[in-house]
Amino acid sequence: MARSNAWKNLEKEIALELRGERVSRGADFSVKSVDVKVHDFPFLKIDGKYRQRWSHHKFLDDIVEKYCEEPGDIPILVTKHPRLRGAYVSLPLESFAIFLDALREWRDGKRPKPIKRRKRKRKK
Repeated sequence: MARSNAWKNLEKEIALELRGERVSRGADFSVKSVDVKVHDFPFLKIDGKYRQRWSHHKFLDDIVEKYCEEPGDIPILVTKHPRLRGAYVSLPLESFAIFLDALREWRDGKRPKPIKRRKRKRKK
């Protein structure tokens, strides 16, 4: 994948997984907007960042390796900076999409379906 298209492809993947819409600004980067809008959850402000190295991705991989034994297990990483208030939660995009789908069903008065997701590939 060409590096110049990698971030665009990430935004498209996010929009597809979350049933949202990629916001295209064209060449005008002065437009202040999120990368993806999910119209039925307008309070979600989604920005995609494409980088080769993220240390928290290694931590999530470690969680999968150590604890995720069943296909429906979801790795969740909570991180906190020692001098700041609050903490952050990281989880795989696919898992967040499953969570949003369950919220949609709950909101629409339906009973959420059991989690069915692809089994993650484990590192050897």
